[in-house]
Amino acid sequence: MALWIACDNGKKNKWIVPRGDAPRDQPNWHEAERISLMRSEIQELPPIATAPSSSKLTTLMLSGNRKLRELGDNFGALLALTYLDLSSCGFVHFPKEICGLAQLRYLNLAYNEMSSLPEEVLDLRRYWRPTDEELSDLASLLLEELKCLNNLKGLGICIEDTSQLNRLVELPNVSVRWLFISTLENSTSFSLSTSFLGDKQIQINLAEIMFIDCNVTQVVLEGNHQHPTCHLRALETFKIEGLHCLEEIIWKGVVPEELFQALRELTVGGCDNLKSITWVLHLPCLTSLLVQDCSSMTELIADTVEKEEEKEITSTPTFCCLRKIF
Repeated sequence: MALWIACDNGKKNKWIVPRGDAPRDQPNWHEAERISLMRSEIQELPPIATAPSSSKLTTLMLSGNRKLRELGDNFGALLALTYLDLSSCGFVHFPKEICGLAQLRYLNLAYNEMSSLPEEVLDLRRYWRPTDEELSDLASLLLEELKCLNNLKGLGICIEDTSQLNRLVELPNVSVRWLFISTLENSTSFSLSTSFLGDKQIQINLAEIMFIDCNVTQVVLEGNHQHPTCHLRALETFKIEGLHCLEEIIWKGVVPEELFQALRELTVGGCDNLKSITWVLHLPCLTSLLVQDCSSMTELIADTVEKEEEKEITSTPTFCCLRKIF
């Protein structure tokens, strides 16, 4: 039924979405308006004829093809393309064929193995005019180069050390929407400091924070008297997954219910040394709480709360919006 609807009730070939059990015919690149080849296990794209004037393709979704490393010489013929999802593919180098796509409005390169942007991609700043809803997702790219993309409205990025985090607030024209923190080698503690949490753009735009596969024993959320009101007003999702050495989450100069005043979804998984998450009690908007694979956590809320924590906790009602707990 979904495939039938995607193909405009079976009348026109506007959408091409191969079924998992169907033979993968060559897509008609110049008749289709939208093509999805997500998780198709392809190693290369089907041949693209060089007929740019007739191309109608506006949307191409290639996410999840880990063996796909190149787009092919004729990819630049798809001049009508506005939406391109290349997330979770096998690209080691930035596909330069993209640079000639003057209509491109959305580009997702998350979860590839690229470490830098070539000079050619900087020409994209002449063409990118995304609205606030049409956000480009660039992971693990050089922050100095991102400064040149003056029209980039939103950014999702994975960082692996504290220096990268501090440089995020130096991007004057970019709103960080999704922050993924991974690896953090040679570090036992990681701090989201005041310089980051107190930044106005971060407070207004950051929608998701995710820690994944880090070796730290402490995560510190820190404020001070210069920034008495650290409120992440747009943050709705906070995830901590695969931090097997994590023993505690420390709050310094900031109160959980104020910093996370809009938080709706909290996930804690694979944290074998974490014993409790008492600080979740007073999150005013929390609707979903998922805790799994935390072998040392015998109780969600500790019976005794340290005196320092008592000073931070206010009279806010407990779990006033919680709807789901797993």
